[in-house]
Amino acid sequence: MHKTEATHILADQLRRLRAMSYEELCQLVAPDQVETFEVVGDCGTSFEVDIGTRWENAPGGPLRVIVEVDDYGEDRLLPVSHTFAIAPDGQLTE
Repeated sequence: MHKTEATHILADQLRRLRAMSYEELCQLVAPDQVETFEVVGDCGTSFEVDIGTRWENAPGGPLRVIVEVDDYGEDRLLPVSHTFAIAPDGQLTE
C-alpha cells in the first residue's frame, strides 16, 4: 500500500470530519453503518475510504467516528485508520 499517500488522505478526512458538528456527524452516517467512497491520491492511485460511526454507550450520547483508508491492494485487510469520539456538546476525544 502507498502508506504515505493513504496517511495524507486519512488526515484530510479527519480534518473534514472534526470540523463538523455532532448533529452533522450523526446525520452523515447512521450508527453501525459505513459510508464508502473512492479518492484518487496525488500519486494517481485509487483509495477506498470507509467512514463508520457507533454510539459509545447509548443512542444520543458520545458518537465514535471510525475512518479507514486502503488502496485495494494486498494490505486491504490492514487499512490506515484512526478513530475519535464527539460528545453531544461538541467536545472531541481520541
